[in-house]
Amino acid sequence: MLTEIVLQSFGQTHVGAVRKINEDSLLEYPEQNIWVVADGMGGHEAGDVASQILVETINTYINEHAYRGITVNVLKQAILTANEKIIAYSHSQLAGKTAGTTIVLLWIDGNTAHWLWAGDSRGYCFYHQDLKQITRDHSHVNELIDQGVLSADEAEKHPMGNVITRAIGVVEDIEIDHVTHPVIEGEMLLLCSDGLTGELSDASIAQQLQQHSVINAGSSLMHAALGKGAKDNVTLILVSVSRQSQLNSAEDDDLTVPLFS
Repeated sequence: MLTEIVLQSFGQTHVGAVRKINEDSLLEYPEQNIWVVADGMGGHEAGDVASQILVETINTYINEHAYRGITVNVLKQAILTANEKIIAYSHSQLAGKTAGTTIVLLWIDGNTAHWLWAGDSRGYCFYHQDLKQITRDHSHVNELIDQGVLSADEAEKHPMGNVITRAIGVVEDIEIDHVTHPVIEGEMLLLCSDGLTGELSDASIAQQLQQHSVINAGSSLMHAALGKGAKDNVTLILVSVSRQSQLNSAEDDDLTVPLFS
């Protein structure tokens, strides 16, 4: 069991170097140990609104259930409700034009990390210099890999690499994937849109994360993506797991959330 563990988080979103509209949204709710990254699609007045509807709906659900208790089912229902709202918005405001958004959500409950996602926004775990992708992209190239048509190396440069097969707000019957793993002292958990992973390889991400401070690590990731040209919006949230005795600065204290179990 983990005792006297604190979570630090750092989140940032950037329009990038090419796009004029930021269709990404993020939600940080450290009081309930919940973080969300959403990558909207569909252009101005579509993707940006879709991602905002998603995070606002989740935020409302968290507020309503904060004292009754957050559960995976509550979070899934929040996402499904957002799915309905986005579809309704598309019909009423966009003449049926599709507005959608990916999602990756992290909820740390006691010593367990829960990941919920749809689309190609990703969740990673960085521990002892090793970066592991927790989520699995809902994408066309991943389907081709599963079918044995493509290798993982070929998929990285495939021209349909940005085609996703699942997103919130696109179809009424949406499936949300869910995985769990134990929280480990000393690890960093990364949520990000494909604007980050489209510019940086896993090796590059791991290199930027080799810093003690979650703020420095997160800032380095964003700087590296922008330095590569940032053709898409870039959004990331980093969550680090540490013992309270290891956090000394006032700046760190402002970002810490006690976690006891």
